[in-house]
Parts: sequence; C-alpha cells; structure tokens
Amino acid sequence: MKKYIIALLLVAAVSGSAQAQISSIERISAISSAGGDGPSDNASISGNGSVIAFRSDSTNLVFGDANNKSDVFMWVTGDGGTLSLISKTNPGQQVNADSGKPGAALRGVMISDSGNYICFSTDATGWGTGQSDTNGTTDVLSSFQSTVLYRSSQSMTSPAGNGASTGCTIGDLGYTYFSSLADDLTSGDNNGTSDIYVMDGFAGLISKSTSDESGNGPSLNPVTDSQSRYVVFSSTASNLVGSDTNNASDVFLESEGGGTISILSEKADHTPGNGHSNEPFISASGDYAVFASLATNLGGKQSKNFPDIFFKDLTTGDIEIVSIGVNGGEANGASSRPSVSSDGRFVAFISAASNLVPDDTNGVSDLFVRDRQTSKTLRLNLSASGAQGRRSVIDAQIASEGKYAVFSTVDGSLVSGDTNGASDVFRVKLGQVLTPSTGIEEAPDLTAGEPGTHTLTVDMINFGKVSLVSNTARAVGRLNLEPARRGSTHTTSVNYVTTARGQGDIANDVRRRVTKRNRVTFRNLKNGSYNVSYKAVARRGKRKLFETAESPSASATIE
Repeated sequence: MKKYIIALLLVAAVSGSAQAQISSIERISAISSAGGDGPSDNASISGNGSVIAFRSDSTNLVFGDANNKSDVFMWVTGDGGTLSLISKTNPGQQVNADSGKPGAALRGVMISDSGNYICFSTDATGWGTGQSDTNGTTDVLSSFQSTVLYRSSQSMTSPAGNGASTGCTIGDLGYTYFSSLADDLTSGDNNGTSDIYVMDGFAGLISKSTSDESGNGPSLNPVTDSQSRYVVFSSTASNLVGSDTNNASDVFLESEGGGTISILSEKADHTPGNGHSNEPFISASGDYAVFASLATNLGGKQSKNFPDIFFKDLTTGDIEIVSIGVNGGEANGASSRPSVSSDGRFVAFISAASNLVPDDTNGVSDLFVRDRQTSKTLRLNLSASGAQGRRSVIDAQIASEGKYAVFSTVDGSLVSGDTNGASDVFRVKLGQVLTPSTGIEEAPDLTAGEPGTHTLTVDMINFGKVSLVSNTARAVGRLNLEPARRGSTHTTSVNYVTTARGQGDIANDVRRRVTKRNRVTFRNLKNGSYNVSYKAVARRGKRKLFETAESPSASATIE
C-alpha cells in the first residue's frame, strides 16, 4: 500500500508551483504477465499515448511469430492493451528479414501523431505482392492503419533505391521522410553520402543547398511535425545554408516542402553554435524543437565535457538549456534523445547526469522530463513504489499531449514479474498537473491570546479544491522566534503533517477527503505582529509530488 505524506506549511510570502508527477508505469512488450522472450526497443508513441510502435526480437508477442527475425509491433490501449504485428507482407504473412533496426540512424520505427501511420526500416524482400525488391539493402516501409504497406524509399524511375535507407519519420498526412545512401532516387545526388528525402507521391531531396546541390556531408535523423509542414534533421554538411561556418554538425529545419533550409542550432541573433549539435526533434505543432549539443555559446552551458539538451522556440528563435541540475548548474553527465510535447511545456530526454534530481544514486542513464512552466525536472524510469531504476534507459519519447512517455530498458525492477532478462518497452503516465491556482482560497483564522498569555492560535480550515485528512494529523517541530522589538513582523514556518493511504492518484486521493479543524497554537511569543499563510505540499518519501498555491495572508498582534 502506498503511503503519502501531506505537509501543511505555514509560511509568509511563499509562492506555490505546479509539478508533474508519475501516476503509473506499465510494460508494453508483454502478453498478460509473460514478457517477451527477446529484446524490445525503438519505441515511438502517438500524441495521446494510446498507440505505441516498437521493434522486438520476441517470438511470443503474437500468435504464429515464427520467422525468428526482428519485427515491428503496434500496441493499442484497452483491457491491458492489444498487440499486433506490423512488419508483415500485404497478404498478411511474416517478412523474411529483420525490421525496425535503426542501423546508422537513431530511430528504426516512428509513429505519426494520430497513430494512423507507422514507418520503419527493413531488410525484407518479400513484403509486397507484385512489388520488386531486388536492391539487396535496407528500405523504408510505411503502414496505414496497420493494413496497407508501401515502400517509401523509391522513386518514379527507381523501383528501389541502390543504397540503404533508414531513420524514418512520418506525419498524419502520410508523408514519409528518411535518410538514404541511395543516389538514384533523384537526379543530381552525387555526394556519395546519406541525404534526407521525402516521399509524398515521389521522392524529393530535402538536404540540398539553395542551388540544388546535395549536401557535402552526411545528413541523418529526420523528424517531422504532425502536418509535415517542417522537418528537422542533423548534418555535417556546410553548404546547405550560406552562413554555416562553424565546422561542426548542425541541426537544420526545412520548411513547407519548399526547400527553404535554416540552421536551428544557433542563437536568435544567428550566432552559430560552437560545438556539434545533433539528435533533433520537432513538436507535433511545429512550433518548438529540441536537440543535443556540445556548444557552449547557446545559453547556460559552460563546458564541452558532455552534450546537453536545448529547447528552441521556432517562432521567436529563443533558445534555452533544459538539462539543468537541481541547483541550477550544468548537468554532470551526457544527455541525449530529446523529445518535446506539442505545447513546448515538457521536454523528455535521457541523461547519465546524477545532479538533475535529488537522490539520483543509481549510476545509470535515466529518463527525465523537464517541465518548462514550473522549471522542475522529474525522473520517469521509477518503479510503481517510486524506487529508482537499476539499468540504463535505451531510448525514449514523450507523447505530444504530454500525458505519457514511452521508453526501453533492460531494467527488470520497474514492474512486478519482469524476469525475462531482456530490454522491454514501458509506458509511463504523468499524473495530474496541479496549477498554481489550485489550493487554499481563504486566509487562516488567527486568534491572539489574552494579554499576558502570549499565544497565537492558527485555524486552517479554508481549503478550496484540495482537502486533507485531519484525524491523524500531528504537529512536528517547534516554533522558535528570535526576540523582536514591539510592533515588528515575524516570518516563520512549521510543518503540520498528515498521512493519506490509498492506491489512486494522489491529487484525487487528497481531494476526496474532507478537512476538519486543523489547529496549531504557538506559545510564549514575543510582542509583535505576525503574518501567517499556508499551502499544501504532497510528498512521497522525500520526493515532492506537488504543492498548491499559497493562501492569502492573515495578521495578528501579540502585546
């Protein structure tokens, strides 16, 4: 049974803040209590978190999986979730080679924001009826509503590209972007390295200069928004824009399919980053982007020891670091694999840093989410009891609505019954986010003692949307005030603790309970004026889950 501690703080001039919390964690790559009999990873999640696509070597996730290859699966929520096989031939048979492996790219599987489209890389040759696949290399396939399968890495003149295609992304209109070593998908591709293409009826080259020259360095890892208005990618090419003189890999944005390319890994005044930038991700709305960078001149970063995660507002050009330590300092470990919610509020990323949240002592790479609205960072790869993970997170993505995140890890301690010893895919739900306006609506009632008694009684009964248990309440600590001159104002705080037991969401659990009369009496006070306000803070152990807004202040005078 979970135990929550609700601390009631009597404070002066303290502001409350909203904070995300973990509500639940579940293993996706499993049927009932049985986990997959092979590693699962490369997970991607739809905008509302209800559909997840991932790669797996497991043979027991769906009936009849006998090809002994890596396959792509889709999980749909409802009654524990339903798993189906995506990497199958159009007649519904299993493919004859591995699917979903990223190769040289970050992502081997991606799902659209709506969950209707999935793209993935595959080495299979017998995937489509009547389709000729004789190029002997990796292709990118796309699937619509898990039924229609079609090849994206081809052109009108080339039935299959003559080089490996990987690292795909797909929007809700079905346009697929991918990275390819092929040089026969469009004319003029003679750079001998990987380029970014889009398939929207015919293959079009994205990573090219304004004079239609292909990039003079490899371009990788495209990600598009939900409507395919933009695509971001990383590249070492220096000829995609005229101002690229930093001799480092950069993150680029191509807009509206019109060939307009700009550098994202630069400041609002167009000062380029002075270190390598890569691993881009764009929000479903197309308004925000995140990436990893070693640059020290983009804001908030002091050293090039580790890559950090940066957030960029594509409307204003403003950029900020989000992999920040608990004391506001720089992360003491490498951060990678960022993703961002549609509204730009939540940024998820993996980091080996141990100073992003308190009590990070597991010595592995964890999954974090930065709440930009409250400037709080939360660790997501925790067990249902709140224990920190024991093994590193492999890959991760936050859903565009910010309610769920998906990640992969070999860690068997996060959910009960995880004994397969292989990497699994997990979905974590972020609990309700309480806004600063939620909380106490009125000031406490203060009563000063009769002359000579020097007491102040504080009644806290005016809770608004949040209610606390009072039958087990007990005061902790004592109030100690320094001697003060007559008429002065004292500021102090004291914890007033109550415990709540239950299995549900802590916010709902708290609201269901009715506050009776919570009273604290301070004795032997010095003469003076006292201003008192309070707020509700919920904690699980030492970890703060949320806090309400502060109540209005009340005053009393002791004479």
